Amino acid sequence: MEEDKRRVGIVRDSLGGTGERCVSSCAAMPDDRCTVAMIRHNGTVNNRHGAASDPTWQDAAIAAANRFRHLDGASRDRLIGQAADLDRSRYWEGLDGLEVTPARRGHVAAHACLLTLNIGLGALSDVTSILLAPRSSMRTTRHRIGGSIVSEGEACVLGQALLHGPVRLSWSQISAESVSGAGTSVLLHEFAHKIDMADGHADGTPPMSTHRQSVQFESITGDALHQLRSGGPSTPLRRYAATNRSELFAVATEAFFLRPDSLRNSFPILYRALTGFYSQHPARDVQSVPERDP
Repeated sequence: MEEDKRRVGIVRDSLGGTGERCVSSCAAMPDDRCTVAMIRHNGTVNNRHGAASDPTWQDAAIAAANRFRHLDGASRDRLIGQAADLDRSRYWEGLDGLEVTPARRGHVAAHACLLTLNIGLGALSDVTSILLAPRSSMRTTRHRIGGSIVSEGEACVLGQALLHGPVRLSWSQISAESVSGAGTSVLLHEFAHKIDMADGHADGTPPMSTHRQSVQFESITGDALHQLRSGGPSTPLRRYAATNRSELFAVATEAFFLRPDSLRNSFPILYRALTGFYSQHPARDVQSVPERDP
């Protein structure tokens, strides 16, 4: 399959094991048709009518922005403005009967725009639509053990990002993470994948201003990947960050915003690279805090 037919998603072992990421091939058809073929559409549909004027949207977006204490008042205002732009410029749909309320849209859009705050909403140009499912979905996974031996099992998919297509998210996972303070976020993870895809490739190196910056970033993530794969310290990065550079970038983005002090201590060069890319400094004095369920 061509690279631009791949999708990236979060999967979790159905036996309760630690989650890992997967990349799978999509059918060789135009992306919108491919999406329809993969996802059952019998939920509520929200076309391109912005919900940001709704008070519940505002409350949810502000609560999400307030979770990140490194943001000052002006930064929070800009984040809310970007989130409103994202909300009204993308197609939203609830799957399997889930209602896409203004509050849910505000919560999702604000988290997405935390990533784009200082790099511009154009970084999410690959997001065509945002699909919210009530819960994770199951799919069959196959892993080649060696030779002709293939291991097959079931996995639950918490989120997916399709190149040149939608982001699909589990609302039950979003809700759990918003109150747990666990240091993980399917929202940040999947929108980080979309930023990575903005140049047409899911390769773990987001669009940079110069070729030299891209090469430097690739070198830094390569060193971090080697550390993870060689058994070196991994906290706060989860073990499936070692899957490939794309997953490393998404997992590291989660840690950058949710566990910045730990990432700076364990992976200082990677932390500085992400600081340079996102133009934010979350580890100065702050940690994220749990928030109420939208």
